[in-house]
Amino acid sequence: MTSDQILQQLQQLQDAISRPTWHHIDFWIGLGGLVFAVLAFIEANQAKRAARAAGRIVKIQTVVSDLTEISTRLDRLDPEIEFTQARDFINEVSRRVRRLVSPFAADPDLAASITILRDSLTRMVDSLDDVLQEPGAPLAPRATYYGVQSALVNVNGLIADLLGLLESKSADISERKKRKRWQIRKVFTRIAKNPEDGNRTIK
Repeated sequence: MTSDQILQQLQQLQDAISRPTWHHIDFWIGLGGLVFAVLAFIEANQAKRAARAAGRIVKIQTVVSDLTEISTRLDRLDPEIEFTQARDFINEVSRRVRRLVSPFAADPDLAASITILRDSLTRMVDSLDDVLQEPGAPLAPRATYYGVQSALVNVNGLIADLLGLLESKSADISERKKRKRWQIRKVFTRIAKNPEDGNRTIK
């Protein structure tokens, strides 16, 4: 090998060493792999959050369904209802509603409505005491119905308010889930078209 060839090879080696790292294809391949690894991690976390959101939506929809069924029963209270029937019915409604709304009692969007509803349930139960003014005395026709009707109507109205809030919350969770999924997919699509965008995305 001549001295000129040696000098030429040394010059090529020096050029390769002095060339900026980002001019090498290996750099972009490695960077692309890193970007996709980070985005895959983000997507996995997003999938977990989406699963939790889906579970929350299902829970809300179940509560909405049960509260709607209770509301329908309150609407159809028999005017000829007897005292013992009214007592069992009111206690059942109070117990079921409290159980259904309890998981959402700490939710800032629902806490105030749930507190008011719970107070109304207590007054609904207390309305039974007003029916029996004199223990053992015979009740007038429909006395039980008229004695508890106002309290039941109030509870039913508050249930309707809570149903509206729950339905709105379910729709909001669903919309946020769709929006976040769309944003992640948009990032993947952009980087697939132009790997250099991955560097800007990470920053």
